[in-house]
Amino acid sequence: MLAASFASSLVFASSLSSAEQWQISRPLPEGKQSPLSAAPLQKQAAHDKELAEKYPVFFQRIEVEGVRDPDKRPPPPQTAEQRFADVLNEGSPELIAGRTYDGYYYDGTLFWGRDPMSFAWKNVTHWFGH
Repeated sequence: MLAASFASSLVFASSLSSAEQWQISRPLPEGKQSPLSAAPLQKQAAHDKELAEKYPVFFQRIEVEGVRDPDKRPPPPQTAEQRFADVLNEGSPELIAGRTYDGYYYDGTLFWGRDPMSFAWKNVTHWFGH
């Protein structure tokens, strides 16, 4: 029993002697760094810190307020199904008799217009184009 009390008093005494002393340091003035702060471990980090202190960068902030016209906003992108449906809804590329195309009347075989040279040219380009 005596050995147990001696061991416990020895542990208690050693714990008292190794107790750390804590204190609160005074606040530092603004912009100063504590001398106890850890130094950067890497050379590049120290160099970057030195450059940041030597050449500070200031950003000017610009606040913009306004209303954007919703009509000038581009439409959202269409899905592949929507694009396919739009192509199907455009109609047939075939020419239909009795309709007007690019300002020329089409009777089923020829284009007709006001100026004979222009509709002749339209007929020639149409025949060679198809």
